[in-house]
Amino acid sequence: MVESAEQIAEITAPRGHRLEDRVAIITGAGVAADGPIGSGGAIALLFAAHGAKVVAVDVSAERGERTCELAGAIGGDVVFHRADVTDEAACAGVVEAAVARHGTVDALVNNVGITRLGTVKDVELDAFDSAVRVNLVSALLMTRAAAPALASGGGAIVNISSIAAIRTFGTVSYSTSKAALITLTQESAFTLGPDRVRANCILPGHMHASMSGAKHPEVRERRRLANVLATEGTAWDIAHAALFLASDEAAWITGVVLPVDGGTTNVTSLGMARLHEGGAV
Repeated sequence: MVESAEQIAEITAPRGHRLEDRVAIITGAGVAADGPIGSGGAIALLFAAHGAKVVAVDVSAERGERTCELAGAIGGDVVFHRADVTDEAACAGVVEAAVARHGTVDALVNNVGITRLGTVKDVELDAFDSAVRVNLVSALLMTRAAAPALASGGGAIVNISSIAAIRTFGTVSYSTSKAALITLTQESAFTLGPDRVRANCILPGHMHASMSGAKHPEVRERRRLANVLATEGTAWDIAHAALFLASDEAAWITGVVLPVDGGTTNVTSLGMARLHEGGAV
């Protein structure tokens, strides 16, 4: 079929608000009072700036309310829902609250995550279990809770993993849980595809952000030089990738794993290990 001039005009029209009137749930969306903004907060604010009605989820009321304040300053529609998304009932409560307020859910961003140190030789099992629970199980619980609402209109899931999932460097709990999140994404894409629900995964690199943001200038410089662009990434780089994957521009993209890392994963695992010499970065 050849598109008409009218259809081409519609396809190519600028979209200033790419998520206009969409309802998005974003976990780990709080913003700390100090330090650089994290990916969850950046995603919440960027989605709101593009017209989404955002439900920002965090375990910290202080961080969650700060996200709402920042959104209000730019005219964004963001409400805070305090919840521990490692709890199944709490996840169901998040979705129920979103549907009660807005009628549906169009996008889910599973962003919450924690780092636990330790290698296969010495990691504490409690630390390993907690990383898996937060980084992986929370995404499963939120996906399961949101799936019926997402399916009502054909929605999008964006999971935030890490380049540690494909370039390990001796933090077994973090790397393993984030690698499993890739598989969960692909399983979600396969299972939910017939319901027109898309699922994709972003792998952030070493960016200057709240959880991964090293404050020492020398460490930040080592990170910058570790990627092929020799530039420092921020949470906004992750947010823009998430915006694309949640938008209609990505309507035929599902099951994709997208590194957003300045090309860091073009280097070898040994290169990653050397980046971490002298302490965690």
